[in-house]
Formats: sequence, structure tokens, C-alpha cells
Amino acid sequence: MPYCFDTVAPIYDLVMPKRRPDEFLGMLAASADDAILEVGAGTGRIAKHYAPHAGASVLLEPSHRMLKRAQRQVPLAVHVQGTAEAMHFDDESFGKVICFDSIHHWSDQERGLEEVYRVLEEGGLMVVVEVDPSTFWGGKVAMMERCLGMRSRFHPPEPLRQMMESAGFRDVAFKDVGSDMTYGVVARR
Repeated sequence: MPYCFDTVAPIYDLVMPKRRPDEFLGMLAASADDAILEVGAGTGRIAKHYAPHAGASVLLEPSHRMLKRAQRQVPLAVHVQGTAEAMHFDDESFGKVICFDSIHHWSDQERGLEEVYRVLEEGGLMVVVEVDPSTFWGGKVAMMERCLGMRSRFHPPEPLRQMMESAGFRDVAFKDVGSDMTYGVVARR
């Protein structure tokens, strides 16, 4: 049976790391002028840190139960059920798009990146954190997700950079996110 985030939503925040993602938040640098979209927002565990500083925050999440939890954690954000591959937002709607630990869950990563590019305004910033399967702990995460029935597709940094550039992103750069199993990426439209 395939993995279902609706099933784990009630305990998701209990099993995820409690560390505040300061390096990521530094890359994002949310301000009152920002319209931010988070793709794969889950329970809002990351949004609760940046949304109070942003002008507008939209949390996109395919799991109904995860989104319900996000509504409680980040009540001022706009909550939208949907996927990266088929976003129903106007072109160039957001100044920043966040993908924190979500790209590996997208069913069509190339299409999802094209959609992110489409909804990001010219010069806008995409900020990503992903698990690196080529590291010891990243490999363990990838193996665990396979055992749980997830259809995750993890990429080391260089292949993800190439996918982002193929979708049209420029100035793709890797950033330290203070973890030995994840990496950060920033890019411009």
C-alpha cells in the first residue's frame, strides 16, 4: 500500500526534527514586501517561522489532513490543497517560492519545477532544502522512505541543479543549511 501523509498527519510534528531551520530562514529572509508560496508545506512546521514576517504566505499541500494541521499552526496564511505539478495560481504571482524537504515527494519533478518557475515573478527567488541521498544519513532517509512505501525520488545536489536550470532557473547556487544530510539551493527566475 502506498504511503499516505493523511495517515501520519496527527503524529508528523512529533517525529520530525524540532531544530529551528535558521540557515534556511536566513536564505529566505522573509520581509513585509514578500508574497511567499511554500510548495509541500505539510503541517506548517516551517511556515510558522517565516509567515509572521512575510506580507503574504500561501501554503500548498496535497494532504488534506496535513493542511488542516497547518491551518492551526499558521492561521494567517492562505491554505490551498494541491500539488506542485498543477498549481492554480496566476503567472508570476509570488516573489519567493519555498520547497523545504518536498521536491523528492513530487510525482513529476520536472513538471513541478516548471510550475514553480511559472508562478515565480521575474527575478523572484526559489529556496530549496532537500535530502542528499549520497550522504550516510541521507541514504538512510531514502531507504526508510522506500520501506514505508513512499515513491520518493531523491537527487544529490548536482542533478537537482541541472533539473532547475533545465526548467529555466538561473544563478542556481548551493547553500549550507547546517545539516550533514540535507543541502540548500537558491535560484532566480
